[in-house]
Amino acid sequence: MNDSETLAEVMHGVFPERPKKPLRPTVEAPELQGIYHNAGYGNITLRLKDDPNSRCKRKRLSASRLEYTFPMVLDLYHASGDWWLIVLDAADNPIVYFRSYAKAEFQFGVDDKPNALEVYFLSGDPKGESEDTKVVFEKIG
Repeated sequence: MNDSETLAEVMHGVFPERPKKPLRPTVEAPELQGIYHNAGYGNITLRLKDDPNSRCKRKRLSASRLEYTFPMVLDLYHASGDWWLIVLDAADNPIVYFRSYAKAEFQFGVDDKPNALEVYFLSGDPKGESEDTKVVFEKIG
């Protein structure tokens, strides 16, 4: 999202087939909080935060990865069902501004508790012919 893009426009661009009335998630957002791990990407700790752009006091999930080589802030916005839009921003980078988007789907065990987050990093192929890269973060805490 830049100054001319709204969250709704980005959501539609990333999830063009999203229903007008989004499906409810398997569990509420507070239950998705926790630490998720991938051997290559390390940990992300998701916390519930207020969405400052929402008039209806909507919540979002957020993670800061400030200790990594390329510090990032991730904000997750509910799309539909167990699918979420991830907005990735470069943190505290005064020279180069970087914003990217990803799709994410929470996975659940037989106990209906979240056990993984599958992130699909969008390909940079302008024709959209290459597949998105899937990275699985297992819930560890």
